[in-house]
Amino acid sequence: MAGEPMRKDYSAINDLYGVDPESGRSGHRGSAWLFIVIILASCFFYESIRPARRLRDSPPADFVEVKAGMSGNQLREQERIARSYWELAVELVQGEYPFGTTLPSSPPDDFRLQDDIDAGARVGYWNKLRELWDEQDVWVRGYEWDTDWLNDLVSSFRSVVKNYLHI
Repeated sequence: MAGEPMRKDYSAINDLYGVDPESGRSGHRGSAWLFIVIILASCFFYESIRPARRLRDSPPADFVEVKAGMSGNQLREQERIARSYWELAVELVQGEYPFGTTLPSSPPDDFRLQDDIDAGARVGYWNKLRELWDEQDVWVRGYEWDTDWLNDLVSSFRSVVKNYLHI
């Protein structure tokens, strides 16, 4: 042993503790894997968080149909009805018709209050919603979690495999 040349990977610390030179390098491989996992997780989060616009929770002031000569009770009732229709728009309509799309001329069947006895009010609030739909101030910018890109990726992969293997 005394006549052997010193190896490149010789370490006095490893020799002192009796550790094989190769085992001292395993920490570098582990940190490389950790780095790769962090990069992949970052890419996943980057692709999954999308900017989105959502309707504000409360209706704008001009959404309420106010008519001249309304009493205080009638005004409060109109505000209640307007808020109910706005809640339907927030819960149902914006999921089907996101910002930038055009609403159809007639209201969908589910744009209806449970105690809706006045069809004219339903159509009136739908038309009011159509007027306000493209206005920036009734929408809030935010972000949402969306992993639909994974479904697209898997579908593309399946079609490539299917076409390549002729299944």
